[in-house]
Amino acid sequence: MLLSFSPPWSSVSLWQAGPTGQLQRLDVAQELANSTQGRVEWDQIHCGQDAHRFGPVRVVAFRLSPESAGRQRAGLREAQRKHGRTPTASALELAGWLILVTNAPAARLPSSVLSYLYRVRWQIELIFRQCKSVLRLNVTESANPNRVICEIWARLLAAVVLFWWHAHTGAACWQEHACEMSFEKVCRLFQQWGHRLARAFLHGPDVLRLELHALWRHLLKGARKERQKSRTNTWDRLREVWLASPTGSLP
Repeated sequence: MLLSFSPPWSSVSLWQAGPTGQLQRLDVAQELANSTQGRVEWDQIHCGQDAHRFGPVRVVAFRLSPESAGRQRAGLREAQRKHGRTPTASALELAGWLILVTNAPAARLPSSVLSYLYRVRWQIELIFRQCKSVLRLNVTESANPNRVICEIWARLLAAVVLFWWHAHTGAACWQEHACEMSFEKVCRLFQQWGHRLARAFLHGPDVLRLELHALWRHLLKGARKERQKSRTNTWDRLREVWLASPTGSLP
């Protein structure tokens, strides 16, 4: 499990065992304000109040870059201004950090990888966006309920096939060319090959197999993502942080 807590923290309480074994409140903002490190970590932390308390968990805070911290604090000030309030010093301090909570042991999930792994969650959001923008799951051409159900199931089946092809061609593309596949390009090529694949279905499995092999080769060549020299992709960053020595800070 990997969670992100964002300021304000008024509803989130962190507790750690004191010298006598009793749980004591952890002032996260004060601890971070006193730190000069790019990454601060606490083990055996409990979260929540009384009956709703859970733990122990690991809490890891990553210092944001000055630019990112400035944007976060400006957004916090604007949100508080709309409600006629002023953010506290603690809230402004917390806005300069990415704070993650996990119950995974450090041996299995090193702290140096947490921030990069958290960014991969965006891939899930991209799936929903692609289902709407590329596969148009939220659009129907009919008011007939039975027709709408057929359209939804047909698009869901198409989504399963496309995501399956994207995953497998992506693995092969990474192994051969060390780059990722574009889901939009995969969908576009499938659309272009639609009539060709339909004709292959009518001619039997042998013809269809040959067409699918040809499509596979075409995808590996024509559906790759373009590399941006100024922007490292997610998988490059994961590989770098996993193999290289951690710096503990976020860019």
